[in-house]
Amino acid sequence: NRWSQYDTGAASMSLCLQATSLDLMVHQMGGFSAEKTAELFSIPDQFTSMAIMAVGYQLPEDKITEEMMEREFLERRRNPLAEQFFDGEWGKPIR
Repeated sequence: NRWSQYDTGAASMSLCLQATSLDLMVHQMGGFSAEKTAELFSIPDQFTSMAIMAVGYQLPEDKITEEMMEREFLERRRNPLAEQFFDGEWGKPIR
């Protein structure tokens, strides 16, 4: 399916929006072994795992470890839009 990656992204977004509306938290993960995942969950060979999501309720604050709390509030850096989106041709930054 030529569109499988696009479809997966759209489905992931829908799942996240629905989970949020149900007061659930979603943690998406891309850094995983598709082979180990297929083995662990008995996924047939004709399917490819593109992402993993953990879905559940947020822990009460008094149950969150100090290490987890520190990681939660670390500063996050996003790439500038001009490095992600182009105007008319590849590499020409959008303004």
